[in-house]
Amino acid sequence: MGYTATPFANVFINPDSEDEMLGSDLFPAHFIHCLDAPTNYCGAEKMFPDKDLSDNDFIREIDDAEDYIPLRHKKGQPIVDLPPSLRKAIRTFILSRAIRNLRGDKDNHCSMLINVSRFVDTQREMRLLTELYVDQLRKAIRFNYRLPPDKAQRDASISQLHRDFLEEYSNTDIDWTDVLAELNDATSAIKVFLVNSKSDEALDYTTYEKEGNALTAIAIGGLSLSRGLTIEGLTVSYIYRNSKMYDTLMQMGRWFGYRDGYEDLCRVYMSDVSYGWYCHISEAADELRMQVKRMRRERKKPSDFGLYVRAHPDTLIVTAQNKMHYAANRAFRVSYDGKLMETHILPDSAEKNDNNRYLLKAFFDDLKKLAVPHTDKTNSLLFRDVSWEHIQDFVLKFRFHTDMFDLQENIPRFIKEISDIYP
Repeated sequence: MGYTATPFANVFINPDSEDEMLGSDLFPAHFIHCLDAPTNYCGAEKMFPDKDLSDNDFIREIDDAEDYIPLRHKKGQPIVDLPPSLRKAIRTFILSRAIRNLRGDKDNHCSMLINVSRFVDTQREMRLLTELYVDQLRKAIRFNYRLPPDKAQRDASISQLHRDFLEEYSNTDIDWTDVLAELNDATSAIKVFLVNSKSDEALDYTTYEKEGNALTAIAIGGLSLSRGLTIEGLTVSYIYRNSKMYDTLMQMGRWFGYRDGYEDLCRVYMSDVSYGWYCHISEAADELRMQVKRMRRERKKPSDFGLYVRAHPDTLIVTAQNKMHYAANRAFRVSYDGKLMETHILPDSAEKNDNNRYLLKAFFDDLKKLAVPHTDKTNSLLFRDVSWEHIQDFVLKFRFHTDMFDLQENIPRFIKEISDIYP
């Protein structure tokens, strides 16, 4: 039995492969079960609800990093300074640690992630510049945190922290005066870690736990940060990378998780292009979950069921090309606007057809309870103001013929998308 948050590559493995490692172990031949996220889980639905970045509580746009550290940079390319957006992300992290302390969360870990390069030398330079900036803020705070706010804010760094607080956290339950007084403890605890295969440092939270302490960490790295490493108490993330694969991008997204008591403080900095990518991948993953649920309703195994993953129209690929050797392309209708789509093929199962007849009668009976029908001169009935959820629920429960599975997968999503545009 295996658990994964990125199943894209697994479903493309040939189930008939003679290779035991591939055919028997990695293709989920017998079953796939989707675990529903608890309400306190901070996942893609919360972070990437739609493609409008301007109204997102979690995501902050990186629009200034290209002049400092280009997405396409070579090994050894020097970095002379941190992008202003990264400086703001670091200040936001300091503010979040102070607020968490004031909320009684001082004994729990608090972390920040910086992922801007796959090159170890570049990561080292980023670590040095980050330490210098944290030290600059630490000194400014140490000299001013005991002063009244109006006098403390004469310092440029304190003034900037105050502006950041008003922009990001003014709607929290904490006052700026209290935050200012807590900033010294917040910055004094920060440690900057270099996390990669060449580093001797270990982001070891258990060592601090054994000593009864919480770790406040800024972790800088690339591949090692993307896979396998648990980042405890992740509050602020800064990612500026150009990976084009669904599974790799999702593995970089370490910000998903349980953030009880500080979810409102979490921020993720990324480019608007990356935001669009994550929105698309979130939709593709949601589609795959819907297929799995339908497969279970039809009591089929993955080896007997054609799972698919929505392709990106432009840049992204689902997974590495060598893992898609047995995959095939198939086109599906993605818009049903103004189209009459008929289920002209019936299931070859009396049980399914009986279920559909019962479902249709129950749906019609519910309509008569929910709305008064309008009768025109042809004696046709028209029900107005029927909720989209009611219609979507009917389509989800209707048992389609297997040759029309794209209707069952895509129409409920289309209904939801239309409801977002015309609520």
